[in-house]
Amino acid sequence: MTHDRSLSIVDAHAHLGRWPYPIRQGTAADLAAEMQALGVVATVTSHSLAIYYDAVEGNAALAAEIRDFPQIWGYVSVNLNYPEQAEGELERYLGGGSPFRHKFIGVKVHQSLSRRRFDTPEAMAIARAVDRYRVPVLVHTFGSALESPWNVLPAAKANPDVPFILGHMGGEAWSEGARVGREAPNLYLELCSSWTDPEKVRAAIDAVGPERVLFGTDANLFTLAHMVGALEDAGLSGDELRLVMGGNARRLFPDVARMLGEE
Repeated sequence: MTHDRSLSIVDAHAHLGRWPYPIRQGTAADLAAEMQALGVVATVTSHSLAIYYDAVEGNAALAAEIRDFPQIWGYVSVNLNYPEQAEGELERYLGGGSPFRHKFIGVKVHQSLSRRRFDTPEAMAIARAVDRYRVPVLVHTFGSALESPWNVLPAAKANPDVPFILGHMGGEAWSEGARVGREAPNLYLELCSSWTDPEKVRAAIDAVGPERVLFGTDANLFTLAHMVGALEDAGLSGDELRLVMGGNARRLFPDVARMLGEE
C-alpha cells in the first residue's frame, strides 16, 4: 500500500537510547529524520536507560537528548518499586515550575522490568500521584501475569481523570487488551508490537471505539515504517485512520496540538 502522506501522524510510544539487542542504535537526530520521511509530526519517547537501569539518570538523559528537537517529546519514566522517588521525578519534570514541563507530557511505567505489577500498593500510589498532573500514563502490557493488561484496570477505575494507555495492547495477548479496554472509559489501546496481526486493529476499535485507539511504533527498537504499514493495511475508514494515527494523541497530549498550531 502506498503511504498516505496527508496523514498527520503522532507516535505515542517510542524510545531513545541504547538497547541490549543487535539492532541499529538510533539517536534523536536519526529518529527526527525517519519521522520526516514518513510524515510523523510528533513522537513521545522514553529512554532505555530509564526503563532498564535507572529512572533518574534515564530521565535526565532523555531531557538532554530531546532538548533541541521540538517534534520529540518525553515520558517521565518511573520505577514501580520506588514510589517516593517516582513522586520526585514527576514533580521535577511535570510540576508547574519545572524547566522541563514544555518537553515532558506523560508518564511511562514498565511492569516486567520493574518486576512489579501495576495493581500493587506501590504502583497504585504512583497512579494517585500522577492524578495531580492529569497527564497520560503509558503502561507496558504483554501476556504474562506480571505484565497483564488486567493489572492496569484498578488504577484506571480509581483515577478516572487520568488516561491510562495499554502499551502494546497486551502484545500477543491483544485480545485480553481489547477486553480490558471495555472496562473503563479512561483506558486507551496502543497498537505497536512485533505481532502485527491484522485482526488486532479492528478488535481494538470494536472494543473501545476509534477515539480510544493510539498509534505507536516502539522505535528505536523498530523502524517507524513497520507500524505505519500495519495500520495503513488494516482496512480502516479514512475517519478511523485519522483518529488512530494522530487525532486521538493530539487530544490526549494538548502540548503537541499547540505545537502543531491546533489550539
